[in-house]
Amino acid sequence: MYKFTQLLLIAIMSNLKKIVPNAKIILKSDFQTVIQPVIQNVIKPVIKPVIQNVIKPVIQNVIKPVIQNVIQNTKHITNKKSKQNTQPIKTKFEQNVNKKSNQTVYIVDFLNIFSDFREIKYKKENIDFHSVKHNNKEKDTLDFFDLFFTKYINHVNIHNSSQFYFVMKKLNDYEKVLDNVMKIHKFNMKFIIIEDKYNNDILDKNKDDFLCQYFFYILQKSNDCVLISNDKYRDKKDYIKLFNFDIFIRMIHLNKKTNLLEKSMLKIQLNENISNHMIIQKYTRCTIPKRDLGKIL
Repeated sequence: MYKFTQLLLIAIMSNLKKIVPNAKIILKSDFQTVIQPVIQNVIKPVIKPVIQNVIKPVIQNVIKPVIQNVIQNTKHITNKKSKQNTQPIKTKFEQNVNKKSNQTVYIVDFLNIFSDFREIKYKKENIDFHSVKHNNKEKDTLDFFDLFFTKYINHVNIHNSSQFYFVMKKLNDYEKVLDNVMKIHKFNMKFIIIEDKYNNDILDKNKDDFLCQYFFYILQKSNDCVLISNDKYRDKKDYIKLFNFDIFIRMIHLNKKTNLLEKSMLKIQLNENISNHMIIQKYTRCTIPKRDLGKIL
């Protein structure tokens, strides 16, 4: 509006001689005697009706509603984002498995149970387990699953229709063995393998133990969940909060319709809230102590 008035004044002053005959050049000192009366008596009477009848209705009926609408929409978006940010984080693994199920889900700490099996097996054969633990892994693995899906689950009363998650670290040239296991034993099972090697020894040593506890935390929300492990995880406070980064795991299972193995990579997104719950959670266990394992071998 000021710019408009300024331009109008320039136009009036440039033609002032036409408006006021014999007018002299107007200096700044002539403001009160010349310019102010022009504003008061010429410009103002013209601008006032324009403001009242044109500009004000446009502001009231067009511009103001648009601004109010923008403000309202901005508030709605902000509130929506705020609500979304308060929701618990859903990891990709959660989205895949956190569905209601009537099955009992068993999380198997594979290396814990497998090591106990091998130790007892070689002890019964009067062989020092530590001298052969890097040998015969393929045969021992097949023997273990033969035992697990027969005498072991019968001994602890696990139903054949149950879902099994075998959690393990990556073992060299092991996928072929696991493929054979899934094709031989027609159970509802999945293998969860953490393949990454960590420079931190505490993280690397406990990564499969951590995943067993993580899966229990996630799965027990919507399933009757049981942990198969002889490890009490008494040292979990030493490492759980160290896992404050994203973890990638490989999941392998047999598609019963196609009889083909399906392999996928899943990303686990961790946060402090998950870690805190994992530290205080209680476990339902179903396992055979090492001292009793020899009875069913």
